[in-house]
Amino acid sequence: MRITIADDEVAFVSDSHGAELHSLRFADEELDYLWMPEEPGPARTSTCFPLLGTVPGGRYEFEGRSYEIPMHGFARETDFDVVDRTDDSVTYEMTDTAETLAVYPFRFRLRVRYALEGPTLVTEYVVDNPGDTPLLYSVGSHPRFACPVDPAQGTGFAGHHLAFEAPEGPEKLVRTFGPREPVEAAFTPDGRRLRLEDGLFPDGAFCLGSLNSDRVVLAGDGSTRALALDIPGASYLQVWSVPGSPFVALEPWYGAITRNPPREEDGHWGRRPGTLALAPCATARHAFCITPLR
Repeated sequence: MRITIADDEVAFVSDSHGAELHSLRFADEELDYLWMPEEPGPARTSTCFPLLGTVPGGRYEFEGRSYEIPMHGFARETDFDVVDRTDDSVTYEMTDTAETLAVYPFRFRLRVRYALEGPTLVTEYVVDNPGDTPLLYSVGSHPRFACPVDPAQGTGFAGHHLAFEAPEGPEKLVRTFGPREPVEAAFTPDGRRLRLEDGLFPDGAFCLGSLNSDRVVLAGDGSTRALALDIPGASYLQVWSVPGSPFVALEPWYGAITRNPPREEDGHWGRRPGTLALAPCATARHAFCITPLR
């Protein structure tokens, strides 16, 4: 079920299936800052929980048992309940079931709240642990943003870049599915920009970690249109695209990732570096913001 929320500045469409981000536009125009493929398909911009990416061979070990879990976890294929809705916000919720416990032996409640604050879309993940043991999880999303942001700039990534509010650099590259050299070379010497081009994504994504920046901006030379992403507290920012496609995904992730190539501990749920641990009866919150600019 798709739900539209709006304020005086922007309108946002989400879907209860996977708590998916679907569309983000200024209220007075049709230009979409999110990008969706024409053909429907699974998990396009939906919620990743309790896994980010994959585990080696699709299986992991925990407390002497082996479990099989799909890429990005099971939330992306779940029909969330709508538990709160106003003109400018909507909250989706899922909880553990017999099916989730078979692949992920933890009780949980996950709420995904979307709220508009002027031109900014705030995405908040609220994780509750109703169980009596620590809840081990990761959570995030993989929104795809239109690139070029401004249709007047033609097609392709030419002239487009990611602008960081603080110096970054090749040392922030913690994982890549293609060669490292093109990504490292795409940074400007001061580390504040990363040039976008198809050659960065021959085999998929690359991932930046321990960023100094809370904000990254997707922009093109010579245009005022841009997209600002605020990610304070994010463990990683994964960046990916498909060569020749008109989008770039900027993915705020909180928790653990599997390295490439995988390490031995990546297949053991309790030993995956960066896994978030939530105490019994506790609540955790993770949030990021998307602001279209023009």
